[in-house]
Parts: sequence; structure tokens; C-alpha cells
Amino acid sequence: MSEIKRMYVLASSVRSVTWGEARAKLFRDLIKGRSSYQIAESLNSSGVGCSVANIKKIMSGKSATVPLDFALSMCKALSINPYALLPLLEIVEAESSKILLT
Repeated sequence: MSEIKRMYVLASSVRSVTWGEARAKLFRDLIKGRSSYQIAESLNSSGVGCSVANIKKIMSGKSATVPLDFALSMCKALSINPYALLPLLEIVEAESSKILLT
């Protein structure tokens, strides 16, 4: 039986999350029909400063990247499971190396 090694990337070493249209669509699905105004209000009342214009950019997919610390704060303030929104990188080394990106 071959040995399996796993490598995980330390979140504190990652500065931002690639966003774009695919992640924006996922975000819109997770916020369940809330408007950009409602999102900004929820974030600001939770201490996560964000303008309506920035939320619109995030929701439309026009934002190429989002800082990881902001994305995690946004998930917490909006009660979104970060595992549902943010990509996970797991490198599995076995008989043949595979990179799994979810």
C-alpha cells in the first residue's frame, strides 16, 4: 500500500481569492436574494466596512480578486459557510500526483 501525503496551504499566507463571475454567482446563490444594500448594511453593522458600490462589484463578478481576510469576514457577518464560498486547495501525493481544487 502506498503512502498518501497531503499538503494544505496556510490561509494566512494567501492574500486574496480569485473572484470573477463564477464565484460571484456562487456568492449570489448563497446570499439568497438579498440586495447589495442589504448586504452592505449587514456588513457595516457587523463592523466589516464595505460600500454598496464595492458589494455591487463583488456581486457582479467585476471584482477580479477579493482579499481573503475580507472574504472570511464577509462570510462570518452574513452567516455563510466559508467552505461553501471559498476555494480549497488540497495536494494529494500517492501513486500518481493529483491536485484537487474545490
